[in-house]
Amino acid sequence: MRFVLNITPPKATHQGSLAVLRRRGGGHFLGKKSNSRGAATVKLLSFEVMPFKPPAPLLGPLRLRVFWVYPWGAKHGKKVRARGEVPCATRPDCDNLSKVLCDVLGKQGFYKDDGQISELIFCKRYGDRPRIEVELEQLRL
Repeated sequence: MRFVLNITPPKATHQGSLAVLRRRGGGHFLGKKSNSRGAATVKLLSFEVMPFKPPAPLLGPLRLRVFWVYPWGAKHGKKVRARGEVPCATRPDCDNLSKVLCDVLGKQGFYKDDGQISELIFCKRYGDRPRIEVELEQLRL
């Protein structure tokens, strides 16, 4: 299964929603804010992937390929843009972005558990056409 989300990829991750919160009694703990940018990212991605949901969750080992393409930044001149898509080496980290997407795909019923993903290829780039490309396939045992 392959699909493209024609959106500007979000930069917020689960880690963005973590904060030191205070209990009523005065103690502190590490928790998640419900109105954070990380929560907004989960909500956006959940909405965007819904039309591509398979009729039944995929079973067995899976390969997930993701191409996360950000729009060009102000620092990218004409020479860089002429090369087409170029690698993105800024935050957020690929592992944090992939975690958000894997969690969303699991919650939306693409597979039963994100532990099924045995191969993960995640590319972060800058380009003319911002988007998120997702390819999910079952692997043979």
